[in-house]
Amino acid sequence: TTRGALSTFRYHTTAYSSDRSQSPSSFKPSHPLTTSYQTCPLSTQSDSRWFDRSKLVRIPIGSYCCGIAMHTTESHSKSTESHSGTKAGSVCSCTCPPSITSVLAARGCHVQHTGRGAPHPSQEASRDKAARMMGCSGGDRRVLTTRDVALGEVIWAEDPFSFVALFPEMTGSERCSACLDSNTDGRIRRCGGCKMVLYCSKQCQTNDWRNQHKAECRGLAAANKLNIAPTALVDLVLVARTLRRRLVRPQHARGELSQSDAIVADVDTLDAMKGHTEAAQSADNRLLAQFALDCSLVPSSTSIDEIAQLLSVFGANNFGIALMTLQPIASGVFPYTALLNHSCTPNCVLMYDDKVPTRVVVRACRAISTGEELCHAYMDVAATSVDRRTHLDKTYHFRCTCPLCEMGCAGTLESPVRDSILSAYRDGVAPTPGGVSLQTADTIKQAAQEAIEIEPELTLVMGALDIETAVLHPLNTTLTATMQWGFTLAAASQKYAVALRCSSHILSSYREYYHPFHPSTGLQCYIVGDLHAALADIALTCPAPAPAAPDDSTTAEAHRASAIKAWTEAIAILSVSHGSSHPLVRQCEACIETVRP
Repeated sequence: TTRGALSTFRYHTTAYSSDRSQSPSSFKPSHPLTTSYQTCPLSTQSDSRWFDRSKLVRIPIGSYCCGIAMHTTESHSKSTESHSGTKAGSVCSCTCPPSITSVLAARGCHVQHTGRGAPHPSQEASRDKAARMMGCSGGDRRVLTTRDVALGEVIWAEDPFSFVALFPEMTGSERCSACLDSNTDGRIRRCGGCKMVLYCSKQCQTNDWRNQHKAECRGLAAANKLNIAPTALVDLVLVARTLRRRLVRPQHARGELSQSDAIVADVDTLDAMKGHTEAAQSADNRLLAQFALDCSLVPSSTSIDEIAQLLSVFGANNFGIALMTLQPIASGVFPYTALLNHSCTPNCVLMYDDKVPTRVVVRACRAISTGEELCHAYMDVAATSVDRRTHLDKTYHFRCTCPLCEMGCAGTLESPVRDSILSAYRDGVAPTPGGVSLQTADTIKQAAQEAIEIEPELTLVMGALDIETAVLHPLNTTLTATMQWGFTLAAASQKYAVALRCSSHILSSYREYYHPFHPSTGLQCYIVGDLHAALADIALTCPAPAPAAPDDSTTAEAHRASAIKAWTEAIAILSVSHGSSHPLVRQCEACIETVRP
């Protein structure tokens, strides 16, 4: 009975958070490499719980579609410091490398600096217009469009300067470290040296050994013995690959070609990326840099300062490479796309090419006028303005001044949702003492986290949901997060009616939390349609004993009509966020044909 989304998405309870600030880099010293690692402030006993299902309820709402984490590291800001060392928002007298200017000009964009010198009058007007419309935040430079951009239009695509596949324990799946393919047909190969990376074929293993892994295997083996947290190790491997490529100093070979070709950054563009000085000087980064040198993970000519600086840059600029279902599979360096600033009301959405999985594609999620700044959201915006500002300040070191944050709202400018609603009780009334209690729901959810089997866990979660639904406002983010938890378990156990209840609530919340063409909303529409179709099949094979009422929503015809409606909405959204020719859109269209009378 499953088709479309239910067969495309994999349901699991392993979570990888997009919030770098919550993911500890864990050391469990047991190797004589150096004793100094034992005093690292990052040390913990173990980070294994970081990846277990007990984390599911605590992950930000937008991180999930079908219980799958959306990003590995948040997308990605500039630092609070300009090239001259002043704080974000102050003047900057620098200019971009010529390669950035020419490449962006070919794509109808240009970079504007808030420099000491007076900008060109047209640039000043463009900047003021962009500031009024977007309230973009996060840097002393901005990317403006020099042309009108249509809804869903590709602004540019970029191949990574370097990338590294996430380790299996971070994704809950086996995937080739070289080509990122998961179609291994059970023939997965594990490196016999480090035992940390996987390959789908002998050819991929041979090619990756020659291009990357030969220089990394010894260091990864040492890290494995020290039990260094995967999150920290991914950053170190990415730094190592970036440093090795910098030594080759590749030229900007494809950036000057037609607009349909992907951008490939050169070394000058990479060096224009900025990090945070305090982060670069932190003991954590310097300790990781020392480890990378001690185990020969990076070129021996590299200094600790250079490695720590790159770790700082990557902490503020890297992107999580994700599947079309928003499941993270790799981390990459995209210098051009990292130029984009943040807005809680973005006009751009970032997705990855379905044919080239490491290629990021920047699309317009609304019509953009000439002179507007291009921005995307660095974080899940389904949060209060206080929480968004706190996260952005902690992670990216700037204060968001977008209109929504200034108003104290979430949602969109056309339909703002007050911060108080996201944590409100139903009808604005707190439960009376002695009545239903959120504390009771929390106790039940704690018991669910400790459950071993899915069935008892689902029973407990649905019990907590019954309490929260009676007490909390429908847009309360706690309620939505619990709905996501219940949906994941119900879908995994093929309890489609329960899954539909949860998924429908999630979809209603997403429509209020996000802009109209947010990919999570489109994917959730896809799922709702698939659940209705599954229930229609069940209704045909297991008819109700009594005749159904004409308006009974449980009839096969009613479910089919609801499925078509949900899939049609999914097509409208995914055609913008993923592209009209994307396989997900084609699958939705095929699903509609299968259920039409």
